[in-house]
Amino acid sequence: MALILGIVSDHRGAMLSGTVLGGLVAAGMLFHMFRHLDIALDMDPKRASRHTQGAAIRRMVMMAVCMGASMYLYRYVHPLGVILGLFGVKIGAFLQPVIHRFCEKKGM
Repeated sequence: MALILGIVSDHRGAMLSGTVLGGLVAAGMLFHMFRHLDIALDMDPKRASRHTQGAAIRRMVMMAVCMGASMYLYRYVHPLGVILGLFGVKIGAFLQPVIHRFCEKKGM
């Protein structure tokens, strides 16, 4: 995706750095979610609910800070690249069943 945006865009470097930054933040958010859901499984339901909500708010703040920084530094980090990098994880999650079926048919 970053290569396609780099070819199509006028600001190739900014688009590439935005996509990389968005991907890195998304990977950090996945790790954060994994860690905090694992912690919440050991808590009682009421406390676990508060813990997961607090962790989700921290992830949203992290996304907002990343987007705000890209809008402020748009010459170096393009906001569209950051958005596509952040949502690349979601696209991968939606494509997982399709990829799984394809791999089963091919015998992988």
